[in-house]
Amino acid sequence: SSAPATPGAISGPNAICGLLSATYSIAPVTGATGYTWTITTGSSSMSIASGQGTTSINVNISSSNLNLWVINVTASNGCGTSPFSSINVTKKPQTPTAISGPTNICGLTTATYSILPAAGATSYIWTLPSGMTGSSTTTSINVTIASTFTLGAVKVMAVNACGSIPGTALLVYGKSAPSSITGPTNVCGMTTATYSCNTVVNATAYGWQVPASWTFTGQGTNTIVATMPANVNNVTFSGVVRVHAISGCGNSADKTVTVSYCKSGITMSNITASGSISSLYPNPATDGFTIDLTSDADNAVTVEVYDVLGNKVIQQKHTLVSGTSTLKTNIEDFKNGMYFVRLLDENNTVIYSERMIKQ
Repeated sequence: SSAPATPGAISGPNAICGLLSATYSIAPVTGATGYTWTITTGSSSMSIASGQGTTSINVNISSSNLNLWVINVTASNGCGTSPFSSINVTKKPQTPTAISGPTNICGLTTATYSILPAAGATSYIWTLPSGMTGSSTTTSINVTIASTFTLGAVKVMAVNACGSIPGTALLVYGKSAPSSITGPTNVCGMTTATYSCNTVVNATAYGWQVPASWTFTGQGTNTIVATMPANVNNVTFSGVVRVHAISGCGNSADKTVTVSYCKSGITMSNITASGSISSLYPNPATDGFTIDLTSDADNAVTVEVYDVLGNKVIQQKHTLVSGTSTLKTNIEDFKNGMYFVRLLDENNTVIYSERMIKQ
């Protein structure tokens, strides 16, 4: 006589989604006089309700979130006990392990990502970022990487009949560009301004450009301090502040922001000839404005009006007589906004200038 042989395969559900009880059984083992069933688990969320010692047991299953059990059975007689036979029983699979694979894929055209097997999983679902392609239902995936790839996450889920469990995403980066620039977009009246971009993964430096009339400090960092020309108090222009990230992959695409700044284009100092000039009125104006000018001789002056881009929109010549002259200018058809008015004498010398608001 000898101990019984190892029991055959255990029959019963491998996935117990939503079940509160189940039955597991084996075929009788020749020479066995008894059977011992055990459940390997980290908690008591599955327990034997009846059938211990026989070829079939009924188990109770709690609503615990525990995902994996191992049910074992051995056969015995007076001569000893057999090796055990087992079955894995799951709810949802266990959480996948961390993903292994390159995170810096500068210059790569292919790569492989993998995880360890997740207990209870029957397959896997991989999700790839834009710029990566590949397909797999196993614990590893081979991907093809486009030259345009910048930044994204590789993800995987473990799957069985009860559902899926997501794992931890792996952030992968290539030639990533800054996604934002912070700083003022209208710097008229300012002498300095600070601009910053977000920190880019794997960037070793940052390259900045500013409008041609500006200077700045901080090249190579993600923050610069720009200085505008000292005479930034007249016509409004637009320009671009731009930045790119520099890494082992090379230079990224630029991130840009359009800024408005003032640039000298109209003399704004008041130079009075003989006589006197009143400030233009009303200001703000709706239909037109007036300038009163007192002169001690007959002469001529020219009224010029410029928009914020420096375009001359009005040029009117007025003949003066000795005494006070009233110069009226119609702006009824102009768009609302800021304009610049100046008065020139017969020698084209600016004798008066002022900002004017049309509303």
